[in-house]
Amino acid sequence: MFFCSKECQISDWSIHQHECKSFVKLNENIKLKQEFKKDLNRIFLRTVIQVKLKKNEKLSDNYGLKTFDTLIDHYDDLIKDLNRLPQMQKCFHFVKDLMGESFLTANKLSAKEMISIFGKLIVNTISISNFDLSETIGSGIYLSVSSIDHSCQPNSVVTFNGSKIFVKAIRDFRPDEKPFISYIDILMPKNFRQKCLLKNYYFFCKCERCSSESDFDEKLITLKCIKCQKNIKIDLCDNDNELISCLNCKQEEESTRRFYLDLKDLFNDVNSTKKIKGLFDKVKNMIDRLENLLVIDTNGQKNCNVYLVKLNEYLLDIYHQNEQYDLALQVAVDHLLPSYKKIFPNNHPTIGLLLLKIVKFMNVNQPLRSSLDYIEDSRKILMICFDKENPIFNILSSYKQI
Repeated sequence: MFFCSKECQISDWSIHQHECKSFVKLNENIKLKQEFKKDLNRIFLRTVIQVKLKKNEKLSDNYGLKTFDTLIDHYDDLIKDLNRLPQMQKCFHFVKDLMGESFLTANKLSAKEMISIFGKLIVNTISISNFDLSETIGSGIYLSVSSIDHSCQPNSVVTFNGSKIFVKAIRDFRPDEKPFISYIDILMPKNFRQKCLLKNYYFFCKCERCSSESDFDEKLITLKCIKCQKNIKIDLCDNDNELISCLNCKQEEESTRRFYLDLKDLFNDVNSTKKIKGLFDKVKNMIDRLENLLVIDTNGQKNCNVYLVKLNEYLLDIYHQNEQYDLALQVAVDHLLPSYKKIFPNNHPTIGLLLLKIVKFMNVNQPLRSSLDYIEDSRKILMICFDKENPIFNILSSYKQI
């Protein structure tokens, strides 16, 4: 373990002093060293230290508004969660193996208390992103933010500058309205969001978007039937619905079934946290097929489709990595930007950051004046969402100065 500076080491000593001597074991035990690399294990250990050893210091936010003690531990949900029980047991074994049995005994750490600490931790841990939200760089608990409820149509967003977290309102609040942030990817369709929230946070969302009688979310997953061209809802997030058939033509041919299952597999692959290679040709081919199955609305415009959006995001990343900026620009402007504006709330950072990418792509081969509108649109959104000291404004300024 290394600290980034002497100052950082000194400021952390009140916690690190309790674990420091035990770190010698990491050089002697390869398996323990591998477990130490996992964010959850390290956060769990440090939380246990703060809760049990720093008895005179309540684990609270900087404002004294929220303490770790007041967090909900979801104890009853957790002990029935077959997916998280193995994860929890690994955390317990990690602390025991690293700190020793005497650590647990001396601090009177019962199994029930360990489960309670783990429950509070697992539900309230936030992934810390880099300054432009393009990469996860760590995990942590921000007690003040833990008190903010979720909405799939948030009025506020979370951004970072280093380890500092910022909650920014993206629109004016109505009288008596509370801030709401999103715990998950709100680009995803309703069924996916509900399953994700239940699995990770133990609740069904009843936000304005989820409770609405609007068909907005249903349209995001609607395509035309391959055979009869009638509209059909394709819910790839429903694991029980392996065979998707058209109610109009009763089409259940193997070719139709294979198409939807291929789409489901590809959709899961591009959304995987693991970098899966060799998907480019499959993604490009599927995008071409989906384009021909998009539903046309009453205004003659193609409906936005979440599966197509996700595949185009993958395509954009590949073009960007390969410095194929003309192709990246085409995907961003023609496909992603119109879809983002329909799905995300106004002033959402996802829109502002895509606009900034468009500026980058345009400035490779085009004069600055062609991107001025995109620069200004991006600036307006980023000023709302990010701390004024965020390095992203240095990037924005660099384009203005070209």
